[in-house]
Amino acid sequence: MRFKNVPENIKLLLIFLVAVVLPLNFFLKLLTYWRVPRLIRYILGIIFIFLLSELVARWLYG
Repeated sequence: MRFKNVPENIKLLLIFLVAVVLPLNFFLKLLTYWRVPRLIRYILGIIFIFLLSELVARWLYG
């Protein structure tokens, strides 16, 4: 499924919502539950956001 007729700003908003907001909330709660130190939690969160946003962008832009 490709989004060819969707405006650019809507695509970017979709990428932000799907790849950053929703998973980050779940991911940080999970790491807090596991008692992971704060610095490691932030580093893992940034890596996770980057990889997931890359996947969503590749899916949207084909």
